Amino acid sequence: MIDLPIISLGSPYGIGYEIFLRSLSTDIYKNAKPFCVGSVSALKSFCKLLDINCKFNEYQLNNLNISAIDDGKDFSIINIDDRSFDMPINAIDDKMDGKIALDTIKLTADLVKEGYFNSVVTLPVSKKNINIYDKNFTGHTEFYQKKWNEKQVFMTFVSDKINLLLLTTHIPLKDVSRSITKDLFIGAINVSLDLIKKLGINKNICVVGINPHAGENGLLGSEENLMKEVLNEINNPLLVGPIPADTAFLESMRSKFGLYITPYHDQGLIPFKMLSFDDGVNLSFGMKYIRTSVDHGTGVDLIGKKTASINSFLSAYNLARKLASRH
Repeated sequence: MIDLPIISLGSPYGIGYEIFLRSLSTDIYKNAKPFCVGSVSALKSFCKLLDINCKFNEYQLNNLNISAIDDGKDFSIINIDDRSFDMPINAIDDKMDGKIALDTIKLTADLVKEGYFNSVVTLPVSKKNINIYDKNFTGHTEFYQKKWNEKQVFMTFVSDKINLLLLTTHIPLKDVSRSITKDLFIGAINVSLDLIKKLGINKNICVVGINPHAGENGLLGSEENLMKEVLNEINNPLLVGPIPADTAFLESMRSKFGLYITPYHDQGLIPFKMLSFDDGVNLSFGMKYIRTSVDHGTGVDLIGKKTASINSFLSAYNLARKLASRH
């Protein structure tokens, strides 16, 4: 095994390739040159567009004799597609984009599962374009969970300002309540306790209620009754809640908590992105392997402008290395 993450470059019609190439000018790879998966043709087009000169090793799918030997190259790439790709973009080829993005993340999942790399870092993809080929694709977290045959995984978000775990991920709001079971909540608590330990956090965990005023003792909803039942059974002093969502994320509250458990996607992601959009990390946690990601989308309108922040990717890469070494 190469003791490094494998980087998924994501959608070629997006800022993933650009962010990776711009990261080469930082010192993040000073101890080990990175490995990535994507389209070499797209990569070369981005190099030309951005006026970036770099040297890389190229691997083909039929010859994965991967080596971590430092031969003076800037990085290594496993080529996923041989079709030509030209920049700048005049019109997005949705089918090409979806096929390259899907094949890229499929290969990274296989490479980690087969022991080539210890973790994976993903750059953004277009869900819409991937759905041309996989109608069941709703996001990276669910995809890797299925590929790695994991029963339970949680979408978590990590930054210097706020950390959180989502009880549910990419589902309609109307399905949230029935999706939160006792087993799910217990699993989330166990994963949260493990995560703060691995992150070296010495603060409490805040369980956020789902209803206004955290249900107000059942007057405004009963979902919190399940939360209270589980919290009483576990009886861990690190767990606090359920706390009403309208006050849980105040600055005075954030100073008390090292991690939040939030029932649904936007409830957690709104405060997280307000506080940590540029440097936050999306972490799929609870599986046997580590997967981290940037917490932003493809940003097609930013391509070639060199204005898209690379901080989230740098944080994601560093976090993958840190957690994989402790996993």
